[in-house]
Amino acid sequence: MPSEFRDPKNLANWIELDYFRRPSPLRRWRRWIIWGSLVLPLLVVVAAFAFPGASTLFQAGPVSDAHSMFNEDCQRCHTESFQTVRRFLPWNESVRAVSDQACQQCHEGARHSARQVSEPSCSSCHREHRGRTELVAVRDSHCTSCHANLEPHRQGGAPSQVENVTSFPSGHPEFGLWRRQESDPGQLHFNHKAHLAAGGLLTPTGQKRVLQCVDCHVPDSAGRYIQPIKYENHCASCHPLSVQIVGEVKGDPRVEQAVSAFNKIPAPHREPALVRAVLRDRLLEFVRTQPLKLQGDNPQTLDRSVPRSRPLEMATPAQWKWTLGQLNDMERLLFPHVQLEVNERVLFQNAAGCRFCHVEKSRQAGTEAEGLSDLPRYAQTNIRARWFEHSRFSHQSHQMLNCTECHSARESSLTREVLLPRAETCAQCHNSRVKAAYDCNTCHDYHDRGARHELHKLNTIEGFLHKAKH
Repeated sequence: MPSEFRDPKNLANWIELDYFRRPSPLRRWRRWIIWGSLVLPLLVVVAAFAFPGASTLFQAGPVSDAHSMFNEDCQRCHTESFQTVRRFLPWNESVRAVSDQACQQCHEGARHSARQVSEPSCSSCHREHRGRTELVAVRDSHCTSCHANLEPHRQGGAPSQVENVTSFPSGHPEFGLWRRQESDPGQLHFNHKAHLAAGGLLTPTGQKRVLQCVDCHVPDSAGRYIQPIKYENHCASCHPLSVQIVGEVKGDPRVEQAVSAFNKIPAPHREPALVRAVLRDRLLEFVRTQPLKLQGDNPQTLDRSVPRSRPLEMATPAQWKWTLGQLNDMERLLFPHVQLEVNERVLFQNAAGCRFCHVEKSRQAGTEAEGLSDLPRYAQTNIRARWFEHSRFSHQSHQMLNCTECHSARESSLTREVLLPRAETCAQCHNSRVKAAYDCNTCHDYHDRGARHELHKLNTIEGFLHKAKH
């Protein structure tokens, strides 16, 4: 016989049918919870607008150092309403809290590549409110998402000159100039090995001077790149373009002092036509200001053997004075002509002159200006200011290294030899073992600054005239 508790006839006896009328703690607080969940967020929103600084209650974190002046001015970047809320909608991943237009009010972010299929928004890579001191230090995944396989991310046409990259040092191709087997395009005769000789070089003063790389290769003010080599700053002390007053010049001690002063001033390091003009002016000024004595100014020494059509008549004192004046002017013109010819021969024809460093070009008939056909023509030096144009580098950050650890200059004797390091040279330090920085952002910029400069050029008057012409 079943128990009375299991008997369906007794079910109504042991179940309390008025249970729903009894007070319940959950039912007692439900109304307050509902109203509180509605009123409390409303109060927080009102407080955020009513009290200065209360907006920090719902901020994810402070802004980066570069944007610290906007930390209390949210509207400077968040120009569109409810964009932050729309980011929580799963079906619209392209929504960003900050628009590109807001970023471009201050930043002229040029495009990454003209052949890029799509351009990501600024905030997709530069994430604010994450406690980072700088926004340019993006993760490698932002780069390798495309560069690990470039083919689907670029427009059709000619093959890309950039190879796929997955990481550094492994997964990174050799630098482009080595892949293309480039040579130095510089048009100069230069020997690094001779200049870095352990015994030093003999200077014009007769002393030995031991050169170091930094004597000629001086970093810029930022410590990043090397300033251009200039003859006046780096070469003139050992390779002066000396010009001299040759021969015996009759005169008083003032003339001798003037000759000494003239010989101390070298010729300018410019194109041959300008060198000739400067030397001619200096020589003419020299004979104009110095009391040179005319050789053979005694009438008894004049040559009278020149045949004449009529008998020689006695000259008057005035005529003789005029003749002496003409002879004096002729000598003053003859003096710079002779001196200029000698000095040009030393500068332009001597092996130790201009051709010691510069490459002379072959002369083409009819191409020289009138009166300049006898002057040599030298090729442009064509020294590159930047080699790795698609990367950035800081010599100051590598100052603990010796220059020749990366640049094999001590064994280089030819100008065409490239003295830049290879990827394996950089990988000796920039790896996970030594832990020198080796992320993409260490050496590469995302934005094409060259394209930005071209855009700026097109927005100038020069660009306007160019567009109007074409």
